[in-house]
Amino acid sequence: MIVKGKKYWGVIPLAVYLILQILVMVTEQVTDSQLRSIPQIILFWMGIFSGLIFLFWAGRIFLTWDRVRRLRIYGLLRTFFIAVFTILGFGSVMIGMFVSAFTYKPEHVVEKNGRRMVASVNSFQQELVYYYEYKNILFCGDKLLGWEDYGNGGNIFPWYAAGNSKSWNKG
Repeated sequence: MIVKGKKYWGVIPLAVYLILQILVMVTEQVTDSQLRSIPQIILFWMGIFSGLIFLFWAGRIFLTWDRVRRLRIYGLLRTFFIAVFTILGFGSVMIGMFVSAFTYKPEHVVEKNGRRMVASVNSFQQELVYYYEYKNILFCGDKLLGWEDYGNGGNIFPWYAAGNSKSWNKG
């Protein structure tokens, strides 16, 4: 069993990621919930790194075949593989950082109107807080319970109070 694990070390992280992704999708459908922000980002990065590990493993398997090793251009193939893997790895990590930075929405567990909720803050140009049902540390409800508009929270003039209205709006 240990020998098989060593032989397929590149497939195992990808299989674990795919199983977790399927479990999350089934849980979301069955319980009418959605994955919260931080677990979603962790699962996203797990997918990126498991895909890179799989590509590295597949390249090593390809380059260790006897037919490939006997080719005159083996050194060129090896260099090409290393260059492509480096570019794909660096590119996917950079794009992943960009996506993570702009899709992250801070979440807070709050009690509002006597009910425990998850407050998801969207503060790109307008500060909006969306409220969802609290389920557990990984999931929250997928139906919007309400929202509040805090206007443009990035005012540099403290005396300018327009747009700072707070109102509870049921979704």
